[in-house]
Amino acid sequence: MKAAMSPVFRLSIGLILLTVSLLLVGDLLGFIPDQKHAEFTARKAIAESLAVQVSSNIAQGHMASVTETIHSLQERSDSILSVGLRTSDGHLISNAGDHLSHWQPADKESSTPSHVQVPIHNQSGRWGALEISFKPLGGNTFGLFNGGSLVTIILFISLSGFVAYWVFLKRALNELDPSAVVPDRVRAALDVLAEGLAMLDNKGRMVFVNEAFESKLGQPAQTLVGKYLSDLEWEPSANKDAGQPLIFPWKLALEGIEAPHSSQLKLKTMLHEHLSFAINVAPIKAPEGNIRGVVVTFDDVTELEHKNNDLERALVRVQQSQREITRQNRELQILATRDPLTGALNRRSLFDGFTTLLGEAADEGASISCIMVDIDHFKSVNDRFGHATGDKVIKLLSRILTETSRTDDLVGRYGGEEFCVVLPGIDEEQTAVIAERMRLAVHEGKIDQFTSAIRFTASFGVSSNLGGSSTPSILVDLADKALYHSKNCGRNRVTRWSQIQHSSTVNPLPEETAKQIPTADSNAESSTDQQLKYRIEELEALIRSQSTHDVASTDEATGLPNRIVLIDRIKQGIVRSRRLNTRLAVLFIDIDTLQVIRNTLGDPAAEKLVKLVAGRLNKTLRSTDTVAIDGATNIGVSVSRVSSGEFVVLLTDMQSEESTTWIIQRMFAAMNEAVHIESTDVFLDVRIGVSM
Repeated sequence: MKAAMSPVFRLSIGLILLTVSLLLVGDLLGFIPDQKHAEFTARKAIAESLAVQVSSNIAQGHMASVTETIHSLQERSDSILSVGLRTSDGHLISNAGDHLSHWQPADKESSTPSHVQVPIHNQSGRWGALEISFKPLGGNTFGLFNGGSLVTIILFISLSGFVAYWVFLKRALNELDPSAVVPDRVRAALDVLAEGLAMLDNKGRMVFVNEAFESKLGQPAQTLVGKYLSDLEWEPSANKDAGQPLIFPWKLALEGIEAPHSSQLKLKTMLHEHLSFAINVAPIKAPEGNIRGVVVTFDDVTELEHKNNDLERALVRVQQSQREITRQNRELQILATRDPLTGALNRRSLFDGFTTLLGEAADEGASISCIMVDIDHFKSVNDRFGHATGDKVIKLLSRILTETSRTDDLVGRYGGEEFCVVLPGIDEEQTAVIAERMRLAVHEGKIDQFTSAIRFTASFGVSSNLGGSSTPSILVDLADKALYHSKNCGRNRVTRWSQIQHSSTVNPLPEETAKQIPTADSNAESSTDQQLKYRIEELEALIRSQSTHDVASTDEATGLPNRIVLIDRIKQGIVRSRRLNTRLAVLFIDIDTLQVIRNTLGDPAAEKLVKLVAGRLNKTLRSTDTVAIDGATNIGVSVSRVSSGEFVVLLTDMQSEESTTWIIQRMFAAMNEAVHIESTDVFLDVRIGVSM
């Protein structure tokens, strides 16, 4: 069946049909002679010639010769059935063959192709007629093969021509078969390849395809050879833009253009499959350098593409999960560092930030102060209005403390209705002024109040390290003692620890009050109990936070506040800037040189460089002559480290933008000086971005 449907068979059938069609058209146009007409003309000539000879014999009276001539003619001619000589009165005087049975004229006076009648005349007129009965035109039994009819010619050409065409085309196609240029051993080697392969001529037609490519396309090689590879149902790959035209790499190679190393196209096969191929092209060049064709390989990457799509979808889900985890981590970070009721720093984060600021103050020999705040008669508020209203009072106090403090200050909820404010860079006297401002804001209710029936006050205690070393616990303890002194002295007031410490007299307290509330002159045992109480509360807070992430508020390498403290300071700075109608700036500083040092000198040298840069920033921004322009003497400055080589400087309480410009110039001037690291002078590559 395969041989019967081969190209040679189909071409032979086509040529035979074409030849027969040409014969029929030629016959229709009259180019082929009419055989019956020629045969009828020949019969007329025979009849007339015989009639002349018979007339001559009759005229001479040789009747025997007439009879002999008639018999001789009938015997020699296969087409003559009978011959008769009839007189004018209808008598048959001579005949050859069974003339009576064969002669059946349609009309006595006319002739037909099979019954010819020739009149014979003498001197007296018509003597009689010569009658000849012929076989029907084309009625020879063997005329199909020997008669030379059109049907005979068509049958002959059909049979003999098919054989001739078959032999000729087979020989010709063997000479012209493009795949014949590939030797059998090479063909066998290429068929073993797992990837598809096709050889193209210089027109882009396939001259050879291996078995792997046949099986992928679902078509035999006989139907592919001779076709243009570009005529297959190619489609652009999934990662190609829909608006771009489809470019075939083998066409580029045939045009002498270097094709991409690997292209990807999709193909719709006869099996209705959409396959993705990674295509590689190599030109076939003649010795003189002309391109005679190309070799194209097809690597089926359909399964790989499906896996990549699945991987991309999985990656999208992972990214979504990561975003959700990041969001939850932010929430956990807030829960770990913030008080859920007020939004202020919780006790643990407060002490972390306090420790950082206290270390900075110790390094620079600067002051740092602490304010302890407690709501007066808070129990009566809960008893009269309920705990919900009590929570609102606590939130209101947190808001007042945040808005009346400075940007660099830390505001945290110490516990219950107690708050702690850490103020770096100022002494106890300046801190007392700020505490008094806070007390008035609470007492006068200028910021907010619920109803006229709910008014509350707060007592304040202030302590400071006075330029010496100390610990957060000690400063909080001293401020707490000053706070209790404020409560013992009538509440709604600010007390400085130094005043209690240096005062020789203390205001007397009522006997019942003295029994209930410890004073600054309490004995050592009472002070120890109070410190023990703080330690227990700190331990309880630490135990409660074991299930949360350990989020530090300081950078380990530089001791600078990290992103947590920075965000808190920015929030406070925005509130303060709106309230005081001042300007706030955030400076983002990137040190590109750090990565170079890390790659060349190692991590220890990079961390050393970070510390030196942080120290230079602090020294530059906090020196006495840093801000020396009009309207900039009260600018607040805060430095934080947010990543490996990135720092953020927060500037608050500015009256004009020129202050920022001047400070940036000072920072660039300080950073232009070389830094000595590992016996090497390193010059910093600094970039600064500003947001006002």
